[in-house]
Amino acid sequence: MDMQKIGTFLKHLRKEKGLTQEQLAEVFNVAGRTVSRWETGSNMPDLSMIIQIADFFDVEVKEILNGEKDGKKINYELKETLEKVVDYNKAEKEKRIKIFVTSFLITIIIGIITLNLQLLIFLDVRYIIGEAIILLVGSITAIVMTVKNGLWGKSDSTSTAKNDVIISGIMAALFACVASFLIYKFTNSIQKAIIWAIVFFFIIYIIGFVVLRFLAFLSNKRKR
Repeated sequence: MDMQKIGTFLKHLRKEKGLTQEQLAEVFNVAGRTVSRWETGSNMPDLSMIIQIADFFDVEVKEILNGEKDGKKINYELKETLEKVVDYNKAEKEKRIKIFVTSFLITIIIGIITLNLQLLIFLDVRYIIGEAIILLVGSITAIVMTVKNGLWGKSDSTSTAKNDVIISGIMAALFACVASFLIYKFTNSIQKAIIWAIVFFFIIYIIGFVVLRFLAFLSNKRKR
């Protein structure tokens, strides 16, 4: 498969339609530089995108892969099979992404719970500094990877926002419990512990939710 030839063919099809790279990018909801990479042969659209391109330019998938028109019509059953393969691959990819993100979130929550329990037992932050740094570095690395690859917030916006609400609430509640315990230990005042726990909960909850939604925005932008 000659990527340069395919890129030249895609460029030819675009010019036949009288479209700029930016206009074509809007049609397929991708970045302008993505179209440029297709046409220079430095990158190939995936199979699902190739099917969309073929439908848009009224050519056959085989012609795009060959990088030229041959005038032969593709068998309908073959095209239907290709579409099913695309759907299957998409479902499998989304399943793997869901497993990865879920595992990542569970790991973070377990790590936070473990640190909080150690802090409650020893009442000395020095005992958890090392583990906290490891958890922080690991979390940042995983988040950067998921955002860079467009994996954060892959599902529809409603369910993603709902998940972020739940995650933010769990994390805020964990930290609020520890904060209230420590405040009570230092002040010996249940009233102050409750008040500060509530304040701390809402602060962490709001910040956490905003950060998660921002990550989803960056990830979706990266994916596009």
